[in-house]
Amino acid sequence: MEPFRYHVFVCDQQKPEGVPCCTARGAGQVLEALRREVNVRGLEDEVQVTTCGSLGLCENGPNLVVYPEGIWYSGVTPADVPEIVRSHFQEGTLAERLVRTDPAVLRAEILTNRFVWSGGRAGETPEDQDIRRYRPCVSVSLDLSQNPGYQWGLREQAIEIAPVR
Repeated sequence: MEPFRYHVFVCDQQKPEGVPCCTARGAGQVLEALRREVNVRGLEDEVQVTTCGSLGLCENGPNLVVYPEGIWYSGVTPADVPEIVRSHFQEGTLAERLVRTDPAVLRAEILTNRFVWSGGRAGETPEDQDIRRYRPCVSVSLDLSQNPGYQWGLREQAIEIAPVR
């Protein structure tokens, strides 16, 4: 048995200025509107609202996910909150225009953002990053005494694999 009929997680992740995130797109105002609307409609004993870190959909925020169904809402504004509370929490129907309906697309976007924020680069695949993560660190010395006539001779001193930071 669950303690609340619905549990809503609202992303309030903050990232550096200029980087897409829910907070920069108004998550604080959405959170405030959601808490207010839940209380005004007398649903505080049925709907638990919890803030959380990144849900992985940074460019489309503010984002929230509603359990137990696992419904993802993106691009939510304070003006959308009454519709979500009325339709989803009171009537049991989704606010369709805000719902992320394709699980494969949703998953791909989340994994891509997770990858980029964990050190990958935009446009790379995880496979590209696996290759880039380890770069050879070759230390060489120039040995001119072995090559008269001003030719350069390179002698490999050490090869090591080190993670890129």
